[in-house]
This record gives sequence, C-alpha cells and structure tokens, in this order.
Amino acid sequence: MRRLLLLGWATLARLAAIGLLGITMAVLLLYAVTGAGLLRWLATGTALGTILAAVWYFIETGRNAVEVEAAFALAASERTEDDSPHPVEIMTDEGFSDGHLWSDDSGWHLEADGSRFSLDLPDGSTGADAELVLKDFVAAAMDDRGWYPRCCGTCSYFGHSNTSRRVSRGWVGYCLLHAQGPLVPGRDAVHLWHRCQDWEEPAA
Repeated sequence: MRRLLLLGWATLARLAAIGLLGITMAVLLLYAVTGAGLLRWLATGTALGTILAAVWYFIETGRNAVEVEAAFALAASERTEDDSPHPVEIMTDEGFSDGHLWSDDSGWHLEADGSRFSLDLPDGSTGADAELVLKDFVAAAMDDRGWYPRCCGTCSYFGHSNTSRRVSRGWVGYCLLHAQGPLVPGRDAVHLWHRCQDWEEPAA
C-alpha cells in the first residue's frame, strides 16, 4: 500500500478509473451473452465507480497543479531575490574567462577581464520572457565580442514547464540533468544565470 501511495492520488485515481472501465466493459459483454440480470446491476455499479474515479482524478489533478504553482512561486522568489551580478564562465576566442552577468533598468551586462558588454533594453521589455531576452543578449555578445556565457539559461539541460515560465516570467526553470524522478520546484528549480560545472552546450 505504501508503494501505491508514493504514486500520488491523481495516478491512483486514473488507474482506478481505467480498471473500473475495463471491468464495466467485460461485465457488459458477459451480460450481452448471458442476459443475466445480476450482471446488469454489476455493470451499473462499476460504471458509477468509473465516473467517481474520473471525478476524483480531475480533482486531484487540479489540486496538484495549485500546489506545484505555489511551490514554484516560492522557489522562484528565493532564487531571484539576489539581484547582484552572477558569476558565470565565458567562452571567448582565446579560451575561458571568469565573468559576471547581471541586469538593471538600463539593460543586461556581461563583464570579463575588465571589459564590459551591455545591451540596452527597449522600453516596455522589462516584463518580457527572460529566457528570450537572454537569447538575444547572447547573440549580441557573440557578434560584438565573441563572448558566450556558460550558465543554466544557455545549457542543454535547462528547461521550462508551463508553470515555471508563467510564474517566473522565464527567470527560473528546471535542471533536467540533476532532477531525480518528477520535477520538484524546491529541489530542481534553477536561476537562468546560475553557474554549474555540468554545463553542456545545446545541440546546434
């Protein structure tokens, strides 16, 4: 029973609905062959059970979605409260350099070896999806300086769920490399600029 509970109530409800639906179909087939009145009542009971299990599944799915959104909102706030420059590794034409990446009201900035690259943000873009802004910023930095910051947002293991993108406006997503089983916001959520030794370049 403990192992079943670890699956989660929504999964159990879905399995129950599928199982009861299969039983209902089998009983109806037997009733069609034999005409036994008891089978008709049994089919009615299992059909009602299927409906109740389906309703249970939708309730649990909705409850889980609310809980995940609340948990991710907390994880996102914890990971975005520090607005100081984030340390990142920068790929350059000469090799690798330690640098910092940050943003302010004027735009996004990348600094390495005493030099800085900045990209001004157009008016009204402060609420834009941060991951999309990062892609534009990296492209501009590559064109201007040949710099490519190695951080979670540029890593092949970084990803978003619908909830993470909506709640954090793209600032916080998930590390798909270190995740163990279902994604857990408090454990697997990472900031777009987080530096990690397991960074891997996305496939072209």
